[in-house]
Amino acid sequence: MSNEEPDRARGTIRFVLWTVVVLVLASAVAYLLSDLNRHRYRLTITQGALVIEQGRFLPVGFESFNPEAADLKSAYAPLPLPAPGVSVPTEVFTDRVDLDRALFAMLSGWIRDRMAAKTEAETELATTYLHRAELLPGLSEQQRIELRRLRADLAYAQGTRLVAQVAQELRRALDQFRLATELGTSYEANAKMWQAELERRIYAFDQPLGLKAAEAAPATPATAATPATAATPASGTTIDKGATNGSR
Repeated sequence: MSNEEPDRARGTIRFVLWTVVVLVLASAVAYLLSDLNRHRYRLTITQGALVIEQGRFLPVGFESFNPEAADLKSAYAPLPLPAPGVSVPTEVFTDRVDLDRALFAMLSGWIRDRMAAKTEAETELATTYLHRAELLPGLSEQQRIELRRLRADLAYAQGTRLVAQVAQELRRALDQFRLATELGTSYEANAKMWQAELERRIYAFDQPLGLKAAEAAPATPATAATPATAATPASGTTIDKGATNGSR
């Protein structure tokens, strides 16, 4: 009995030591897996918005990415989708640089799609996407060049939209002056002067935009010059000055 008790005690100690070793190793593995998962990112759609998620500090699972730095909070905040039913990449990124570059590739496409839109809301949405792309820190040099081009193209698109709005307002004013003339305004001379001036300006606005002639104002400088052009002698025709003087 005296020999069995020390053996039993040693066996218990060995069991406890092996249990501790296994628990330590399991904890180390769980910590490493949690740390690896913490450095994973993905894009997902939640309640109609694009959400950037980061892996939890657990072996599995994701949560909304909420960085501590204020500028990064703005860079990775949820974004409104350009349209219902838009899909996003299902890839899981193991580096934030890869996340930034994939996010930029998606945003740049959304920006260019919005540039062709005529509404102010679409243009503002493109501007939102552009500002978000400018905050991403992990872009490649080529993507930064593309970002600069996107900024320039969006400025051009906004300029052309504003010009179209100005031209539309000029057409509305022209309609009012025409109505005033038709109804017999006391300021008929001024109303006709404004008609001619607005027709000239609308024509000038429409030409760079490549609009069809039918969309321009009915009376334009080119139209007004047509009768004078028709009266010009054809090339090579000799005019009898004597006959002209005699007719006077």
